[in-house]
Amino acid sequence: MEKDLRTITHVDWIDFLKVIATLLVIIGHCTYYNIQSPYGGINLLDNNCGASLSSKLINYLIGFIYTFHMPLFMAISGMCFFLSQQKRKQSFPYLVKSKWKRLLIPFLGVSIFYSIPLKWLSGYWDNSANTLHDMLLGQLFLLGNTHLWYVFSLFWIFIIFYFIESFNLFKHKWIWGLLLLLSWLGRYMEASGMGFLGFAPTMEHLLYFSVGFYAFNWINKNEVRSVRFYLSSLAGLFIFYLIFVKCQPLFPQATSTAKYPIITLLALLGGSNIIGLSKRLSKKMRSYKFITLLKNNTYELYLYSDPLNYVLIACLPYFVSRCFLESNVTAIFLFLIRFIFTATGALLVALLLKRIFKRK
Repeated sequence: MEKDLRTITHVDWIDFLKVIATLLVIIGHCTYYNIQSPYGGINLLDNNCGASLSSKLINYLIGFIYTFHMPLFMAISGMCFFLSQQKRKQSFPYLVKSKWKRLLIPFLGVSIFYSIPLKWLSGYWDNSANTLHDMLLGQLFLLGNTHLWYVFSLFWIFIIFYFIESFNLFKHKWIWGLLLLLSWLGRYMEASGMGFLGFAPTMEHLLYFSVGFYAFNWINKNEVRSVRFYLSSLAGLFIFYLIFVKCQPLFPQATSTAKYPIITLLALLGGSNIIGLSKRLSKKMRSYKFITLLKNNTYELYLYSDPLNYVLIACLPYFVSRCFLESNVTAIFLFLIRFIFTATGALLVALLLKRIFKRK
């Protein structure tokens, strides 16, 4: 007899979906070479140099992935929260305590003892007039460039969602319209540099967390299609994304008006196709030991991978010129090296720390 959905507390395909989403995030972090903010940055490429066809295609692909990979991560968090609520209805004090341990303590620990030191060694703050000031505001208060914004924003999302759901506001259709408007406002605020303590991305992604929470039952029981179908759908979305990007300079007013609705559409469609693809592939790949290893360390891969990019970038000037993206071979080679180095390095760091702190 099929399990009653109300009794489900763990779903195998979600574990595999976390692996896919995490790898997409790591891939998305493997193309930047110039990052500038008021709180530090790096500048590796010569602006007078051209870009090869392969580097342009990689950047377009990463831009497409960026339209849905973090909304997908938030939706996964919503699904997992739904499952945890089926197992045990959490009180507000319990929720805050558990998310403090799960999100904010790792945020502080990884920032202070891992991310900031590696960025400092890479020369991220070489041009800062006040390094400590820029470290604190940029990394701990989320005004600069840090991949850990997701952790802090997710903490706020849990709290806000808890109150919205507790007051049963999701039974009203207007709440979804409000979340959509908040999502667009948060994206605008983040693009304008108003990212203090993750409030802007919190507003942007609360919508996708809520969708994940309330759509889980439908997603879990819905029949999946073939791998070819999902890959074809993603290819079609990628072509649509390219057309949209190319049209922006030609029709600036029209694309500016349509920008946020189209990005939301890409986020929902792209994420749903990755979910379907993961459900299909999880049955075929559940027996692979390496997949199991990744499943057990998805959060750690996210926490530890990106800072390793800065170490690698700091070493590149000793081996290549500042115009290395002009070569198709070099652009592809460095992209693959960064992905392998950051993913493998993060996994090794995770396994090492687990061995050191295995009693906790």
